[in-house]
Amino acid sequence: MLPAKADAEFRRYRYPFTSERVLRHAILSGQRTEALQALEQMFSALGETCHSLPRLQSDAIHLMVVLIRKCFQSGAPAEGQMESVFNNAQRIIHAKSRAEVFRVVHSLTDQLLKAVRHHRLRDRRQTARLAVQYIAAHYHRGPSLEEVARMMGLSYCYFSRLFSQETGMSFQEYLTRVRLENARHLLLTTPLTVEKVAARVGYEDPSHFIRVFKRCYRMTPRRFARTDGAAAGVPDPLPVQKRPDAAEPHCAEHSPDRVHIPPAYQVGHGSYGHHLRHAQAHRDRRLPGGGGD
Repeated sequence: MLPAKADAEFRRYRYPFTSERVLRHAILSGQRTEALQALEQMFSALGETCHSLPRLQSDAIHLMVVLIRKCFQSGAPAEGQMESVFNNAQRIIHAKSRAEVFRVVHSLTDQLLKAVRHHRLRDRRQTARLAVQYIAAHYHRGPSLEEVARMMGLSYCYFSRLFSQETGMSFQEYLTRVRLENARHLLLTTPLTVEKVAARVGYEDPSHFIRVFKRCYRMTPRRFARTDGAAAGVPDPLPVQKRPDAAEPHCAEHSPDRVHIPPAYQVGHGSYGHHLRHAQAHRDRRLPGGGGD
């Protein structure tokens, strides 16, 4: 039987499971402010019901193990974490005060937040890279944002925001740029008609393709092909405001053949344009050629 004082403390003690859940969620979401607030609330709650330093040390080690395990399960890198567990456990065991225990757990929380943020950033970049590859291979059939998001296993809204943040442009703008890059290449290197070029790059309506192309290059595709495009001094595309009834977003200030893609999104050994031409060549082996203009 426990001594009266210990028994009274045991009955009064309540582990703050709710604060622990909030803390776990904040860490796994990479939300530092929320995580540290939850940690403070947790230790505040423990301070009200747990006056024994050994009991607090035990709870702190339990919390440390739970947090690290959850981070591992989320996919965060495990390198060096076992050593961190041992070192932090030793620091907690040898702590001389409650404040010292809190500082150890606070430091560990910061370490885990950094590991999770790094993992999430790498995961976001990988997702954007895969989406870029998918668009380069399938732009001719006009993949939708919903389709690519579903393929990535992400919600429509989250993927849209992620893609814009990682590439610096919207999904639709990126798709349009890829289509126009390939249309320009076909106009300059093949005898395909404008109608067949439009179909090759995913425009069912040639007149719509002509409007989009003209907004970017300030000339029609036919004139572009006749004047040999860039060799004739095609100006950089103008920033065009999207009309309420327009089906495509406006093009940015620089030409589609010079779209800036961060190095993390470069595919294979070549440049962005090389990757697109490789994808086009792969399709050209399967699609019938067109006639002259």
